[in-house]
Amino acid sequence: MQTQANSLTNQIEDKILQYIKDKELKIGDKLPTEKEMTSLFNIGRSSLREALSKLDSRDVLETRRGSGTYVKNLIPIDLDPLRLGYVKDKLELAMDFIVVRLLLEPEMAALAAKNATKEQKVEIKILCDKIEECIKSEENHLDYDIEFHSAIARYSQNKIIGNLIPLINSSVSTLIDVTNRKLLTETVYTHRLISDSIIRGDELGAKNAMIIHLDYNRQLILKKIEAQ
Repeated sequence: MQTQANSLTNQIEDKILQYIKDKELKIGDKLPTEKEMTSLFNIGRSSLREALSKLDSRDVLETRRGSGTYVKNLIPIDLDPLRLGYVKDKLELAMDFIVVRLLLEPEMAALAAKNATKEQKVEIKILCDKIEECIKSEENHLDYDIEFHSAIARYSQNKIIGNLIPLINSSVSTLIDVTNRKLLTETVYTHRLISDSIIRGDELGAKNAMIIHLDYNRQLILKKIEAQ
């Protein structure tokens, strides 16, 4: 359970990240002094230092003794609302993503098969085709892959699921990066299974196809973790 102190620290982290975004700070730019930030954010120095320390440990900021605090990495807060991009262990993060997606996406696919309109199903098929074309042409398919899974979430016609799209987007990008694009054949095959099932209105088929798709990723990540 998140404590009140942890919640406050996260809020201050968000304020710092928002400040970096609003001021359009670049890597290497210096943040205001601690005294200036405590006044700017209306917070205590100890709470500020805790937030700065966490951002430093995530390689977002760099504290130089006697000099100040500097921007080390930039990850737009609106593209990463859960701050998952700052997690250092990408394999652990990828596995956590898979666990969450296995809980949610098979049911999303089943709902899309049930609820998507004919036009929406055609859009899913077109995205599936685009992914296959990119892979066969040895082009980057990430954007189409993200949109494919996002479309499935949207066309489940569940408003809550639609709000989970940023999480899915982050996951797709992380998994492609972690697996080093070693699952291209499996991606084409399983995406086609998912797409065809949704088009047919086959809820169980769409659910099972999504499980197969995600489990290919899970197995590869497990091998990488074991290799460590």
